[in-house]
Amino acid sequence: MKNIAIIISSMGGGGTQQYILSLVNYLVNKKIKVFIYLTDYIDNTVVVKNAQIINLTNNKKGFKRNLQLILSIRNQLKLDNIDKVISFLPKVNCVSIIANFGLLSKLTVCERNDLIKQKIPFIWSFLRYLLYYFAENITVNSLFGLSLLKKIYPFKKNIFFTYNYIRGDIQKNLKINNNNFQDDFKYKIIGIGRLDPQKNFQELIYAFSKVKEKNSSLYILGNGPEKVFLEQLIKKLDLTERVFLISFRKNLYDWFNKADIHVMTSLFEGSPNVLWEASFLSIPSIVSSNVKSAFELLKPNEEVLKYRAGDIDELAFKIDYLLKNKSFLKKVSLKAKKSVDFLSVDSIFDIWIKILNLEKTVS
Repeated sequence: MKNIAIIISSMGGGGTQQYILSLVNYLVNKKIKVFIYLTDYIDNTVVVKNAQIINLTNNKKGFKRNLQLILSIRNQLKLDNIDKVISFLPKVNCVSIIANFGLLSKLTVCERNDLIKQKIPFIWSFLRYLLYYFAENITVNSLFGLSLLKKIYPFKKNIFFTYNYIRGDIQKNLKINNNNFQDDFKYKIIGIGRLDPQKNFQELIYAFSKVKEKNSSLYILGNGPEKVFLEQLIKKLDLTERVFLISFRKNLYDWFNKADIHVMTSLFEGSPNVLWEASFLSIPSIVSSNVKSAFELLKPNEEVLKYRAGDIDELAFKIDYLLKNKSFLKKVSLKAKKSVDFLSVDSIFDIWIKILNLEKTVS
């Protein structure tokens, strides 16, 4: 039996953590033993039952903290007799590469965001550029990212594109009809994501203030540092009766199934899980032109509506247009679902057998 270690900052709720959960289940079904090493903090919002969770966090700061983390990862890899290592996100990737130097375990680093627009400290950006050459494989979840990585590392052969996966709870609860909405407005619009600058929810709120259909409400599901700012913006625009900030809920499908439109205003994304899930559940989406990976799978104005980033008038217009044109809304929904249905099939993970060179190990 092969032993695989997955290294991640935490298992707090997010697209990457949901992907890891599904990947773990796939690997375990292939008779592979999986360990998850947590490096930054303990947050088990995403519960993984089929892997051994190991806490490698420490209380040191700065260089001393990272040095201790490198030593802890290295020692744990030896102790667990790890054959393959999969690490996620830039900082953890760099630390994992250093920790793995000289060991026999083969390491794969995974990028999950926009490599250009995602801002990380210079030192980690510099180390990423230098150290990724020493990884056995690099994976990325957007075709735009794949093209960029091949330009950055022209002599590296093992760069793989991996699709995101529509997780099991979304698939199983396709027909759930719980109603969590708190109002009697006819139309429900939702935005989902962490309340931080990347998700750019202020643009959605400003656009909603210009929507002509007043028999509508907006729900933004998420937690994060911009909550107070967004609450103040809602008050400023006199939208407290129609715009609601809801703390993160695990059962997103309960909200999706009663929503009319999903809107994504992000400044950047890797591969937008929430968009794929909305499409799978036949909820039409309006997406910012910033989210390039959205249009790798969904055709603009056929399977998803695209608006120019920063143009709140165009966004408001397209919200109104979808609400008024039910036949077009339904057509967009059905086409989008057909385009993402393949993301719900477990074979989406078969690429990992090739990445990890396990063809002779698993059946």
